[in-house]
Amino acid sequence: MKLQEVLILSTSLSFLSINAQTWYTGDNSTVEGCSSHCDVTEKGFDCWNKTLAYFERTLIGQLRHYLAVQIDIDQWHRRHGQPKGQDYDKLASDTQAALLNQLGERDILSKETINEVSKSLTDRIKSVGFLFVLLLTFLFNLS
Repeated sequence: MKLQEVLILSTSLSFLSINAQTWYTGDNSTVEGCSSHCDVTEKGFDCWNKTLAYFERTLIGQLRHYLAVQIDIDQWHRRHGQPKGQDYDKLASDTQAALLNQLGERDILSKETINEVSKSLTDRIKSVGFLFVLLLTFLFNLS
């Protein structure tokens, strides 16, 4: 391998690994600060802000895990006879239906919110899956 190819490969791999989390590694080090003892009669927002930060970190962590699993599923499809990966239209429809199914009557989340979130998630899965394909194509062309 030429030096230039090694540099391109290492840069590509480091780009893909930035902030990546999977259920294998987790990211429990940033999830702290939850308190179920906040009271509306408190003088300040410290307790509420710490609790809010906890749920923001937890939400982002869970979204990362969700995406990691979906990307793994896509890679499984690619390795088992579907070179284009999973059917993204079906994935989008199934994701939307699964999330909408979680809504309760008079839920605080709206159907519009679920639709936007499911579309954003499936768009990200598709784009990351595409990046993996480009990287693998590049690697196979080097050998």
